[in-house]
Amino acid sequence: MLNSYSKCIAGLFVFLCLQHSGIKHLEGEVFRSYFSYPGHRKSNIIVTNRRVFCVKEMDLLGHLTTDWECLFENFYRSPTVTGSELKIYCKEIHKLKLQKTQEPVRMIQFKDADTAK
Repeated sequence: MLNSYSKCIAGLFVFLCLQHSGIKHLEGEVFRSYFSYPGHRKSNIIVTNRRVFCVKEMDLLGHLTTDWECLFENFYRSPTVTGSELKIYCKEIHKLKLQKTQEPVRMIQFKDADTAK
């Protein structure tokens, strides 16, 4: 018989796996939530008490890597939600892995407005 687990417990498992994958864990960091990254195969958005970041599974050997991240202390304004689109404003454009000519905003298009919120 299989036990069903909540999304939070499943996300916590993902976060614990990250800790053993070589992805840098910040001091005092605690898992909050995670979401599939729509349109980005094998990628998830992880939210902790210290940051929001995207973790991508590499096709070769299934290793996990941080695709982009933003520490909450580096937000230059609060995130905004318009419909199902979330915008994250981060001072460190290189952490968001955007081109230098772009505004330092990571836009995430979720499937629904509730997930974006």
